[in-house]
Amino acid sequence: MVALAVSERLSVAELRVAARAEHRGKVRGRLLALARLREGGERGVTARQFGMSRNVLRIWVGRYNAAGIAGLVDRHGGGAPARLSVAQRDALKERVLAGADLERDQIVAYRILDIRALAEREFGVNYSHGGMHRVLHAIGCAWLMPRPHHPKGDAEAQDEFKKNSRKWSRTSPASIPASQSSCGSRTRCGSVKKAH
Repeated sequence: MVALAVSERLSVAELRVAARAEHRGKVRGRLLALARLREGGERGVTARQFGMSRNVLRIWVGRYNAAGIAGLVDRHGGGAPARLSVAQRDALKERVLAGADLERDQIVAYRILDIRALAEREFGVNYSHGGMHRVLHAIGCAWLMPRPHHPKGDAEAQDEFKKNSRKWSRTSPASIPASQSSCGSRTRCGSVKKAH
């Protein structure tokens, strides 16, 4: 088997120092794998030791040889372009933070399906349930909110009801005397027939 030729731009000691200074775990592992190869480690053993296949190790060696440590960083494709522009996202955020209006929206509080309908109606963009969650997270809207209040609700009447309503409380288990059984159960030991 032909050994992989690792570039000699950094010595083994310098590769290990760079690995110690690296904060990204994957890049750190790749640097240590390169150092192990430079020390004379076998490709298959080194690849298994660092959790990759021989072919993947060969790819990382090629990227290191071409671009140095910067070549060991994962490349991301960037994904699909955003459906909402920055201005549209800002407008959506303002609308969500302002809250629902009963006369305008015919609802008391926004739910995900209401925000999805709002985005489709105003911006012509259709999102799935999970997609709208991701959009809301990206624009900084947490989905934690207090329970909505009915617009015709009377706060004083609710407080009066809370004060004057009968308190229903269960007795706590600590106030119920425990049985004298030593088996830890509330029933007596041997009182239940065993099925044969």
